[in-house]
Amino acid sequence: QRRVHGQLCNFSIMKLLSLFVAFFKQDETEQPAILSQAHDLSGFPFLQRTTIKEMTVFFCRTFIPRVEQARETVHHENYAVHIYRTEAGLCGLAITDEDYAPRVAFQCLTQLLEDFKAEFPDTWKTMTVDQKLPGFKKTDQLLAKYQDPRQADRLVAVQQNVDEVRDIVHKDIQLLLARQEKLDTLVAKSEDLSAASKMFYNRGKRLNRCCLLQ
Repeated sequence: QRRVHGQLCNFSIMKLLSLFVAFFKQDETEQPAILSQAHDLSGFPFLQRTTIKEMTVFFCRTFIPRVEQARETVHHENYAVHIYRTEAGLCGLAITDEDYAPRVAFQCLTQLLEDFKAEFPDTWKTMTVDQKLPGFKKTDQLLAKYQDPRQADRLVAVQQNVDEVRDIVHKDIQLLLARQEKLDTLVAKSEDLSAASKMFYNRGKRLNRCCLLQ
């Protein structure tokens, strides 16, 4: 079991929770446009899954504009957010638990972005607002394929480009945010989070503080 915002959730193995494809170019787009997403939130209580999904969208929109390197992994509580941002503006983001191998996550994101560009070779650069692309199945397929990182790691091991992930930058969430930014403030301002999700986040913070004091 793992604790998420004060709640115990059932994960028996390392877990890939969410995958995103987004488009963001500094100084050209106001915020990342989410082009495709897939989630496996079966380890969370049913009534909390909508809130958890909203939080993953919030992390996608919050983290992508703030990364400084092509590949960064941001750590928050028991989870890791892996961001792969290309110079052309196409971005991939994976949310995993903290034990999931980063090189496997970035191999998944590399394949996801390649598949997306192959599907939309001439149009993805114009996708500057959120999209619903029901015909694009690769995000769901890769989410399922990479659920078992031990199996996926064997696939990665035979790839010639595995050395590309050597330069992954690891950061704590507070190092990612600017000095004047606080996660609490960004949560409060977010349009991706409902009032219920914001309440859940604040309640979880209080519970986590109580757990630390016990």
